[in-house]
Amino acid sequence: MFQRMLRPNSWLAPVLLLLATTSCMVTPGDGDNIGYIRDEPVQFSGFATAPGSLIRIEANHPERGWEPIRYTTSSSGSLVFDGITFFPWNTKTLIPLEYWSFPGEQDDAPGQVHGQAEVRAVDVKRNAPLYSFEGGYYEWFDFSQSLYGMWQEHGAGLSVTIFGFDVG
Repeated sequence: MFQRMLRPNSWLAPVLLLLATTSCMVTPGDGDNIGYIRDEPVQFSGFATAPGSLIRIEANHPERGWEPIRYTTSSSGSLVFDGITFFPWNTKTLIPLEYWSFPGEQDDAPGQVHGQAEVRAVDVKRNAPLYSFEGGYYEWFDFSQSLYGMWQEHGAGLSVTIFGFDVG
């Protein structure tokens, strides 16, 4: 007989602790469409748990794996949310063409092809990828909801896939 039973939500405390001590990336979100990939810089933004945190933006190359494409640091200005002090960070950068894949689907517009790229943000000091969220952050973010509640409903893991188009 199974002698040890887990209490409902017994895993909740470690997850909350991890979220409370970890920085996150809120844009781009998983599934976001950035438009024309050759001239649309992607907005990367999120929150760190310390001021001046060095954040590395990475893209997943199909053959070489994760590579840095940009760096930024969190600001000294803070925001308290759900009892935790966060320091915002943000930067814009183009995703180089070599990090995009084109599965061959044609867009509705003649001469355009759909592309996708996998990107993430990494806390350099901890060498750890940041938690990320699904797209549409500005539509679903809610100060009245707990951090854990938003992660449970909109969390996307440690990287996101973004979409765009190129001329074929």
